[in-house]
Amino acid sequence: MLILLRFLPLTSLILGISFLILGLQLAYSDVTWLARIAGQAGSLNPKILEKARLMPAILMVTALEGACFSFLSLPYRRRIQQYFELLERNFEWKQKWAVLLFSGYGLIGLMGINFGTVALAQRVASLGFSDEELVAADFGEHHAVIEALKEQTPETARILIKTRDPIKYLLNYHLFPRHFFTYPNQETSLAAVPLKWLQKHAITWTLEIRNDDPRQFVLLYSQSFGDK
Repeated sequence: MLILLRFLPLTSLILGISFLILGLQLAYSDVTWLARIAGQAGSLNPKILEKARLMPAILMVTALEGACFSFLSLPYRRRIQQYFELLERNFEWKQKWAVLLFSGYGLIGLMGINFGTVALAQRVASLGFSDEELVAADFGEHHAVIEALKEQTPETARILIKTRDPIKYLLNYHLFPRHFFTYPNQETSLAAVPLKWLQKHAITWTLEIRNDDPRQFVLLYSQSFGDK
């Protein structure tokens, strides 16, 4: 049961490599599913999404710590092995499970500390930049869309967007109290969206963004959807 702790340097190295691979995968993928799981009732909270976007960095920092611990503890591997072998012989099964449980808590606590470190580093890195510059860095090629929405739409706007990029929740977060919606079938053109669905969500604007070039978009005022 304590075999993982008996070979602690090797276990730390394996965990570090696993966290590194997972962090790299998340860094190049959409993490909205992770934020949706963490949200209440499976809903996606923009603030939780902002924290979920830190997860790749947290995993990679933890991976680095695991690798460093593995190499530093390597010269003491025999002592570590003998120590946990002694615990395994003297402990009852409840005590063994308690050791594993507290080890898991320790790993979770370490990741919590790393979350605070990464968040603090992000805040320090953003010092000296205006809100506009931070939004531009956050949205990249979508920055032009953000500026157009700020300038042309009122804060009460309810906007239907069509794009393959998962930016709806970020738009809801950065441009609140505006509300952004996407039609469930993403292949449906804006012109083919049922009128009942538009009226149900009181859509007043439509926004279509080109998938191959987010700088190209069409923003239209469509108040008639809510009036019919």
